[in-house]
Amino acid sequence: MERFVIAIDGGNSVKNGDCQITKRLEDVFAGTGKIISENEVALVLMNMENKYTDMQSILETLNNYDRVKYINGYSRDIISIFTRVEVGDPKRIDVNEDSGMADRNSVEGPHSSYKGDYLEPVDILEKSAIMALMADGYLPLISAPGAPVVKNLQYYRFIKGNVDPNMYSSLLATLLEADTLMIIADVPLKSINTWHNNNGGVIKINYKDLQERYASGYYRDTGFSSMIKAIISFISKGGRRSLIIPAGSMDSGIEISH
Repeated sequence: MERFVIAIDGGNSVKNGDCQITKRLEDVFAGTGKIISENEVALVLMNMENKYTDMQSILETLNNYDRVKYINGYSRDIISIFTRVEVGDPKRIDVNEDSGMADRNSVEGPHSSYKGDYLEPVDILEKSAIMALMADGYLPLISAPGAPVVKNLQYYRFIKGNVDPNMYSSLLATLLEADTLMIIADVPLKSINTWHNNNGGVIKINYKDLQERYASGYYRDTGFSSMIKAIISFISKGGRRSLIIPAGSMDSGIEISH
């Protein structure tokens, strides 16, 4: 049995009620059913908008999982959990006490395609609860990126601002000591995989090659620079491998490992 974090991109689109989105979620759950049934799994619904919880998106995801669970005979129950994410070092974040807004420029990451809109996540306070749910046989559903907070003595204070959902998913996978971080996203795989022709199936890319390509600025302003950065961060901190799976084709993708 392995430990997986499966991050689904595009959570902000679920609320549109589009039947294609519903079909996509059903395909995702059907395609990952064997992984979910045979391993410890945490599911992350990534929302690219600045919302700390979106009830409609969460309910739509829960309903779609229950539908696929019934059809395919899955035994694992899904349960939603809300998280707080600690951001940065309070000494390094320029906080305006009147507004509670952090100076995002002070924490902008390299090669970010989001122009400094995101704060750097350093801890997820509910990680132990998520791990306990996984160990007890549940499938936790986490709506990323959670609510950003900074530590004030032994307590935590909410801070306005955005946390990158990709980096949140990477951090969660690291904190849970996951073997695999899987990102299911609408992304042109050929833009990432320039070393081999992708004729279907899973193509393997060496982590060092991807790291060098990222460091050269190749992915700057591509729209998925943040995803590549998140994968590099996860593997550099002990993760065994990462998978990028296109949402429309669950039987293909890219595997990055040492």
